[in-house]
Amino acid sequence: MSVTMSGIARRLVADNLLEVSQAEAAMKLAAKDNIPFVTHLLDRKLLPDRTIAAAAASEFGAPLLDLSAFDLQYCPARVVDIRLIKRHQLLPLFQRDKHLFVAVSDPSNLKALDEIKFHTGLGIELVVAAADELSATIVKFIERQENILSLGDELDATDSDELSIEAVKDDRADARHSACDEAPIVRFVNKILLDAVKAGASDIHIEPYETTYRVRFRIDGICKRSRARQSTWQTE
Repeated sequence: MSVTMSGIARRLVADNLLEVSQAEAAMKLAAKDNIPFVTHLLDRKLLPDRTIAAAAASEFGAPLLDLSAFDLQYCPARVVDIRLIKRHQLLPLFQRDKHLFVAVSDPSNLKALDEIKFHTGLGIELVVAAADELSATIVKFIERQENILSLGDELDATDSDELSIEAVKDDRADARHSACDEAPIVRFVNKILLDAVKAGASDIHIEPYETTYRVRFRIDGICKRSRARQSTWQTE
């Protein structure tokens, strides 16, 4: 029984990366297992991951991303549930307005994309990455998110929103007292950074006044007040 080859299969055959018989057999097995053709290729390791990614990106008109050069700090936190990221092996790269850019190894897996769109309420923009690079990067992303959440729990326990910052004179004789006062300052700065990461801020603005200061985050081009309340600088 002849098989009508998909666009990616035709491209791989035309590029002499697969024989016609190999492509047809792969499509039959993918249909039997009820999985996308690209997923079958990746599971069976019929071609290098990078080769499959390049063909898929070209066929779907999506950019091909080298994840080794991507900075995970741009990935939005808690936009996509970790369970969905693990299940579908995809990575949220960044959000722009109502559009979420997502790295995938198989852009033909429409079921996964529809589920992400449903859970986030955002439009999905595809970016293709090699499967092996994507899997390794997802592991790093999840570890990073777990570390941030762990830090957040620790900081919340200190009620750092109420912390005030004491300005201590540079007195060598009082070095021990300065060291004791350093911990609240560090916790407060960490709290600001954590809130910025959670909010997806691109910039942090700290605006000092005579006796108070204000912290604002730039989110989607707009400066917004942070969760931290205004605090008073106590000076001598």
